[in-house]
This record gives sequence, structure tokens and C-alpha cells, in this order.
Amino acid sequence: MRTTCIKKPAVIIFILLSLLLIPACGGGGDSGTPPAQTTVSGLVEAPSGFIAANEKNTLFKRLSSLIASVAHASVSGLSTVADGVNVELVRINDSGAVDTVLATDTTSAGEYSFDLTALGLDYASNMLVIASAQGQQMRAFVTSDRVNINPSSEASVRLIVELLAATSGSQLQNFTPKEINRLVSSIDQLTSARSSMAATDIETTTLNIINMVQQDTATTSYLAAAAETGETSTGPGDVANFFPLDLQNTWNYRVDSSEQNEPYYSAVTVTGTKTIDNVLTRVLTSLNADNTGASNEEYLNKDSNGIRNYGNNDATDFISPQIVPYLQTTFAFETGSSFEAINQSGLVWQEDVDGDGAN
Repeated sequence: MRTTCIKKPAVIIFILLSLLLIPACGGGGDSGTPPAQTTVSGLVEAPSGFIAANEKNTLFKRLSSLIASVAHASVSGLSTVADGVNVELVRINDSGAVDTVLATDTTSAGEYSFDLTALGLDYASNMLVIASAQGQQMRAFVTSDRVNINPSSEASVRLIVELLAATSGSQLQNFTPKEINRLVSSIDQLTSARSSMAATDIETTTLNIINMVQQDTATTSYLAAAAETGETSTGPGDVANFFPLDLQNTWNYRVDSSEQNEPYYSAVTVTGTKTIDNVLTRVLTSLNADNTGASNEEYLNKDSNGIRNYGNNDATDFISPQIVPYLQTTFAFETGSSFEAINQSGLVWQEDVDGDGAN
């Protein structure tokens, strides 16, 4: 049994994730507002800011870099690069070679930026940003508005290009932007979960990440599925095991409530399995969840795409039976992404609150 002490129960964490990721509702039709501007920007990160611009490294710059260097990436030991590092926006072919240079920029405070709308472009699986200086370079796919360039992004590019080279008839266009985003996010989560440390140079750090990914069955399976024509129905899975639903796993937590005179303690344990509508779910049993000493069960299913809630055994809960199963979180966790957790109408309330004769 693995026991972890936390302040909030796993169920609350699931709910919070769902609420944070539920997209805002919007109306249809022409609103008369101009279309949103499409841009791509991000940090350029390297081991100790290893890519350096061709400029004098004065004492002031050295001291400034010590103050300003921040490890933003999932690999520890990375720092933002100096100002003036060249970044190109390019199109590539299936071999990964550059076909066209579309625009150029230089880093400022470690950042680059391109206005894709002004360039008549949109996110695409055959478009990269390349940071280079003094014979070194790192690449990243331009498939979302926020794209950091670092050894992890370089590893993602190499993994896809190498797979294309090894697979007859496979094309870069088989990978959708969504699939690439999921792959990049999965690699970031994997390196973070394994507490990966940057090596002294870009090449060694990149190769270490590639080796780690190649040993992870879930990520390599997703990579192979994404290489097929069309968007795969397979997800990358919980590669970092953020939601460990193994049997007998237990979360203990302390609850501080304004409705209680003093804190109380509760626990959630994965106690077994239950088949619901031909789906095998995990049973999460909560003990003393509301400080009454009572227990209740919740049923969750975890697959490669995410976690779905299949209800509970609370006889007083009349809402859940009407909306299950519903998605509580998706894999992988992409920055700025959202998903629709629940879209249900015609729910029946337990009483006629407005007196119109209907619940």
C-alpha cells in the first residue's frame, strides 16, 4: 500500500481540474468582432543558457544573467538564453530539412515572437521555429500559440522525423497539431516526473530525453498511433502517473472547515473494481468525508485519453445519475487547452422550485 498525506482529497483535485478546464460558453453566429490574431511566442532555454549570441560577455551581462536566469522548462538546469539569439520560422519537409524560411526574429529577455496572421500563416505540423547561434540549434513545432524552444522540443522534433524516416509511406502531414501538442506535453510531463537534469550541453541533454521517451511504452505507443493517417483516438495516457489509481493506494487529508469547530481527518482509498455499463471502473472509498464517520464510493475509469466519472453510491445524489459518465480530466495536460466536461440539458431536479408543475 502506498499512503500519501495531503490537505485535499483526490476527488476534490479531480473536480478542480475539471472546473479549470471547462471552456466558457459562447454564442453562435457572426458577432461582428474581428478574428483573433494568431501568434506564436515562447522562451528559448538551454543548459546554462548555452546558446549565446555573438556579443561581448561583459561583467554586467554575466551578473544580469545570474539574476534573470529562471528554469522554466520541465528539465531542471535550463536557463533562458541571452538577447540577440537568432530564431527562424521555417517550413520543413518529411525529412526534417528546411524548405522555406518564412520570417526571422531575435530573442529579447529570452523570448521570441512571430505574428502569424500578418504572415498569412496558421499553426501547422510542418512549421518549426529554430533557435541557432555559433553552430548550435534547437527546434520546436509551431502547433500552438505558446511554444518554448529547448532540448525537450528538439527531442520531439527528432522523434517524429526519425519515425518518418523509419516508416515507409509515413508523412509529416499525418501528425495533426493536436497530436504534436499532446506529444510535446507528454514528454514535458515525463521529464518532470523523472526529475531530469540538463547535461552540460544541448546534444547530450536532448539524447538523454530521447532515450527516456523510447523506454516509455505509453509515449512510444502514442507516437506510433499519431503517425497513422487521421487523428488517433488513442491518447498519450497518464505518463507521469499524476493519478495513481492502483488498488490500495490511499490519500489521507486534514479538513479545515468554517462549519466545524476543529479540523478533522478523512481518507480516500482505491478499494476495488466495479463494472458499470461494460466499463471496468476503480472504486474510490471515502471515509469520514464530512466528519460523520460515514463512507461512500465513487467510480472512476482511467484510460489513455483521461479519467471519466461513472457516479457514486450516494442515494441522495440525484444529479450524477443524469450526467454520468463525464470527463474529469484529459491526458496530456496542455498549457492553455480546454475540454468539455459536461454538456447536458433537461436535467430533472428533486423538487418543483419555481412552481410550474415540472421538476
